[in-house]
Amino acid sequence: MNTPMILESVDVLKHMIHPEWFDGRPGQPGTPLRPAVADYLVSEIVRNVAANLKKTEVSSKLHTIGRELATQASKGLVQAWDEGDDWCGNGLLWWLHHHFPFPGPGPDPGPDPIYRQQFMTPAMNDMLLAHVLREVALLTYHEPSRNAIREAGEAIVKNAATTISEEYNKTQFRAPKPVARAA
Repeated sequence: MNTPMILESVDVLKHMIHPEWFDGRPGQPGTPLRPAVADYLVSEIVRNVAANLKKTEVSSKLHTIGRELATQASKGLVQAWDEGDDWCGNGLLWWLHHHFPFPGPGPDPGPDPIYRQQFMTPAMNDMLLAHVLREVALLTYHEPSRNAIREAGEAIVKNAATTISEEYNKTQFRAPKPVARAA
């Protein structure tokens, strides 16, 4: 999964987990996802982030964190498989209501202003993925995984910031040559 798709996945997951955003009204039953399902989805995003990172040492650590989180989530899924833990509702209708715009006048907003691939260096991409990890760490219910994801994100930011600074300092700035004009 590429970086724009990861960003979109995190945005959808944030909307599905936030308890006050369900149906957009206060006092509603809350998120349609159990904590184990949310943790499993977070582990998928962590795995995709690990696959897109350029630094392999942090990538392998994140892959291990995602695997441990998926293992914990699958145990939680088995434990929650009891009578009475059902959620009654139409999740598809909720998702459609919150993710498709209502028809109305206005121009197309154009491409996503946050992610411009043609201007992104690998270090900038890693920095963006580190911010994704920060958002994802806030969505997980498993405390050890939350801390490990946060620490991995901090390591990525430190490495990427150093690399971005070095790349910027290596850039040679040349003044444009004046063009001779015919009189």
